[in-house]
Amino acid sequence: AAATALARPAAAAPTPVRAADETATERFRSLVKSYDDFRLTVYPEYALKRGVKDRAGELTDVSLSGITRRAAEVAIILGSLREIDPAKL
Repeated sequence: AAATALARPAAAAPTPVRAADETATERFRSLVKSYDDFRLTVYPEYALKRGVKDRAGELTDVSLSGITRRAAEVAIILGSLREIDPAKL
């Protein structure tokens, strides 16, 4: 049986830069897209479920460093979401 490759360390999806004239709704949508792109990058199983097959032979990096990298990126995205005024959505 062929061995399944572990996921190669992938660079996290960059958090979108905020445009000066971007509305709260546009910013929210941009962050949701950024988070989904991030998930497609770091969770090969999720990507495969979504129909992205280029990393089908890989698994999510469950090492401590992999978990730490994902948690750091999620914290950045969450911080950006918290900056959005919900009343403006």
